[in-house]
Amino acid sequence: MYPFIDKLSPLRNVLRFIVITSVIHVLWRLWEYQLDYFPVAVAVQNVSRLLVRIITSQSGRIVKNIFDNEAFFTGQIIYLGSYGHLEIFEGCSGLKQFAQFGILILLCPGKWYNKIWFIPSGIIIIHITNIVRMVGLSLVIMNYPEYWEFTHNILFKWLFYAVIFGLWVFWTDYLPVTRVQNRSVLFHCYPKT
Repeated sequence: MYPFIDKLSPLRNVLRFIVITSVIHVLWRLWEYQLDYFPVAVAVQNVSRLLVRIITSQSGRIVKNIFDNEAFFTGQIIYLGSYGHLEIFEGCSGLKQFAQFGILILLCPGKWYNKIWFIPSGIIIIHITNIVRMVGLSLVIMNYPEYWEFTHNILFKWLFYAVIFGLWVFWTDYLPVTRVQNRSVLFHCYPKT
């Protein structure tokens, strides 16, 4: 009846992606700020702190070895010589993005054996993205400090979502899924047929 609606069909899944990731983001923030990660606060904080130490170590080594021999890192801070430092907080650990990606894939139809390998693989890719983010922020501090706000608050934040979106597109377009009659009410992310 309306041929332009058929042309917009691929956008329905993109809209679902945006809605699902936005809802997860809002629920995570409520859980974080209103409920203080109840009932698993200690576990979440310990995992976040561990991830911060890992990110600081890995990013710090790259910055030191490739970009600036004066740089060193300790705890959650990468010191950049006379340029200043980059302090990595628990909110920068990538844990929320890991959860967003994992929940997103769990809500998508698909074979469980694919989810079992795809979710950890995606988390590794997201972690590498976070390392690239920290190295990039270090370079911004050293070379373009006037762009700190833009790169920290906009550019690299959206980089996470672009990577998660790319992983989701890979999941929906390239991993086989058997269509079932009873589709998920929450999320229909079927591959192209």
